Amino acid sequence: FLSSTFDRVREWLADRDRWFGEGRLIVRLLSLQIDGFYNLKKLSIDFDADAMTTVLLGPNGSGKSYLLEAIALIFRNIDLDAGPPPFTFELKYRIDGREVILAGQGNEWGLY
Repeated sequence: FLSSTFDRVREWLADRDRWFGEGRLIVRLLSLQIDGFYNLKKLSIDFDADAMTTVLLGPNGSGKSYLLEAIALIFRNIDLDAGPPPFTFELKYRIDGREVILAGQGNEWGLY
């Protein structure tokens, strides 16, 4: 089940016409929970699904860069079929009009 689901996501991402053409693929982050990645402990964020931009504000060392790194690791590991990243997370996003929940904990993860 999980392998075929990731294959479908990879197929969506591989369709470069959707990225660069008029009908390009749109991905919107909806929410993210992370625990155990550097200084990100029990972090929960809800993104504005209608806004074109998101601004991260916080003092030095508060985890802004780690948040971006965590998001990149999640999607990179899907693309490279590298297994789940080394932290607990649940990422909800909309891709091509479909709502997806990607969750991981330890060596297990799933796409719902």
